Amino acid sequence: MMHVRTGRVVAWLVGVLALVAEAQDLGLRTIQPERKLALVIGNGKYPEQTLTNPGNDARAVARLLREDLGFAPESVELRLDLERWEDMAGAVKEFGARVRNTDLAFFYYSGHCGSVAGENYLLPTKYEAVEEHMLEFSAVSLERVRKALSIAQLRVMVLDVCRTTLPLVKGSGGPEGLVNTQLGDSQGEFIAYAGSANQVAANSGDGIGLYAKHLVAELKQPGLEFREAFQRVANAVYMETGGQQRPMTADQLLGAEFYFVPTAENPAGQAPSVATVPAGIGSSKPAEQPWERDWNALEGIEDPAQARTVRQYIAKYRNDPSADLWVTKAEVLLDGLLRVSARTGPTDGPPRPEPDLPGKVWRNGLGMEFAWIPPGSFVMGSSVGEEGRDVDEQHHRVTLSRGFWMGKHEVTQEQWEAVMGKNPSHFSRCGRKCPVESVSWADVQEYIRMLNVKESEQGNRYRLPTEAEWEYAARAGTAGATPGGELWIDGRNIAPVLDGQAWYRGNSGVRYANGYDCRTWEERQNGPKKCGPHPVGMKRANAWGLHDMLGNVYEWVGDWYGKYPPSAVTDPAGPSMGTERVIRGGAWIFDPRHVRSASRDSYDPQQGLVIFGFRLVRTH
Repeated sequence: MMHVRTGRVVAWLVGVLALVAEAQDLGLRTIQPERKLALVIGNGKYPEQTLTNPGNDARAVARLLREDLGFAPESVELRLDLERWEDMAGAVKEFGARVRNTDLAFFYYSGHCGSVAGENYLLPTKYEAVEEHMLEFSAVSLERVRKALSIAQLRVMVLDVCRTTLPLVKGSGGPEGLVNTQLGDSQGEFIAYAGSANQVAANSGDGIGLYAKHLVAELKQPGLEFREAFQRVANAVYMETGGQQRPMTADQLLGAEFYFVPTAENPAGQAPSVATVPAGIGSSKPAEQPWERDWNALEGIEDPAQARTVRQYIAKYRNDPSADLWVTKAEVLLDGLLRVSARTGPTDGPPRPEPDLPGKVWRNGLGMEFAWIPPGSFVMGSSVGEEGRDVDEQHHRVTLSRGFWMGKHEVTQEQWEAVMGKNPSHFSRCGRKCPVESVSWADVQEYIRMLNVKESEQGNRYRLPTEAEWEYAARAGTAGATPGGELWIDGRNIAPVLDGQAWYRGNSGVRYANGYDCRTWEERQNGPKKCGPHPVGMKRANAWGLHDMLGNVYEWVGDWYGKYPPSAVTDPAGPSMGTERVIRGGAWIFDPRHVRSASRDSYDPQQGLVIFGFRLVRTH
């Protein structure tokens, strides 16, 4: 057995030496980040088992970063014993909003964890086993952390964890240990694990975990390349546990080296330049795509007689997911040209008179109702003192130069099935008038494509609203936390102002068979033991005739997620690229902080969850 193990070590060493030689031939480049941010989390006060080490581990690592590794004290956020998913996900989200233009983002977690279906999850202290379809909103996935850090040039994540004793999913045979994360082409990323899958992390006997003890000792060694430092940590832990704990890493920082504490004698101590950053790390301007080039020729069109040219552009690129932002812009442009045409006489298609009043209703052949939303200007985002405010809700003025038709309701299961032929919803027992859910952003794009084909003979086309259109319509002329007034939260989960206008954590009890078991929710209003979405339109509409803009299910919008612009904008359509699409409005499972006009979140556009739905905008 020892012979086999030795052989593997030798083979590994030969491979490492070969990579080192290759890197020397190519010329290793040194990264020495100046702008550094860190989020350090230690969760130990679990009800079933209080863990002593995580709090001490997290404090020690935070102190290391501030005192020895050159992080400014205010750039290191230490969070201990985060009780709920909202607390952990909120901390990760806030950190992600701060890492833009950051050279190094450092994330450290100590606490319970586990994996389900190949995905790793970090657990808040009040975690309870859930159905698998709700896991993403009960524990924080490592994928969520990776995406939050993805904008930074160099991302270092340390998971100082062992196999949890808590079940993650109801009815399962128990939790799985952490799985290896496949980094793919994610250049600039490094993940360190305190042990291999299903291994227990050892104590040091000094009130701190063994891995954290050696991590603190090695990372501050001057002139030690950081991967070598992590290798020394792994060796020390492996030796002290007699091979029972085997730390491991996942590394995608090819052709470059990095020193936490450089020295004057070491080349890493030299002042960095832009050229020292490896190709592929950080952002660079991509080559102009054909839809961008063609859009430049359309952008200045004002003559309704040229509407046909805009239609040709939409037809050319509508089926290319990479071009959806520009297709949306073109559809907005075409809508404006057709409205001008309606006032000045027909040029290209039937005239479409503009409604006189906000909320005037139009109905299509499937029975979908749309309310007219007038053009106007509003302040997007939230004020500093708003209850539940997040860091990505910066106030800025937005002007929408054109009115639009917004769906009065979220698209229902019945309306989805009429186009797609089947119902993907988890909560099918809720009924055909309930919002369709469990649909990804990509699923919605296919639905829109097929709906547009179905409605083409009537000259009707549809799309998702932009994020600005969504918030403008949700506010309906109001400026507070909700259209019904400011958000006053009684305890944690009850907000009286929401009861008449939204289904949320405080009032979302249901009686249908496959509702979500919510008996353990704290401060929930009296009612059924299960919770879930409700049929659309049961709560009162806002001033412009729109129902369920807050609560019930999250709603996909067209934009990539990103930071708001710093100044006033007209007809914004969000960033030109990104990794996640925006979702708005909160959902039946969330506490009041997430059920506000300004609250925003995002998710992988290829993934659909049981709280994701959508509503449509009619373009013409």
